[in-house]
Amino acid sequence: PGNGSAYMKYNFNHGALQGLFVNLMATHAEPTPSQAPNAGDTTTLNKTTGVVVVTAHTDQYKVRIPGYQTVNFGIHYTIPTSITGPKWIQRVDLNVNNLFNKFYLKTNGQLGMGRQILLQYTINHEGYRH
Repeated sequence: PGNGSAYMKYNFNHGALQGLFVNLMATHAEPTPSQAPNAGDTTTLNKTTGVVVVTAHTDQYKVRIPGYQTVNFGIHYTIPTSITGPKWIQRVDLNVNNLFNKFYLKTNGQLGMGRQILLQYTINHEGYRH
């Protein structure tokens, strides 16, 4: 299948927005068979030859899970140490998965996650260094 993703990230390295970065990821999945190629087959063992013969089939392997595209977006900000102090590193992250709240089925036939909005705050202390 022709599946793939593209990822972009932009860092603001200078000026008033220094410490900010944004990212965007787009994912594409092609339509996928929902069953194995032999799903729905009825087989019989030919006792003379020892060969398994397909005696009937339902073509259920032709049922396909539709393809889909999703977009994830994130915005992240590292608070300047001039505000927090030289030993403290603090960051705020906002991620939105499935930005457009796209309805889709995963390749296993389960419903994909709807839009998720995740907010995270991280604080680290650099500690003593020699």
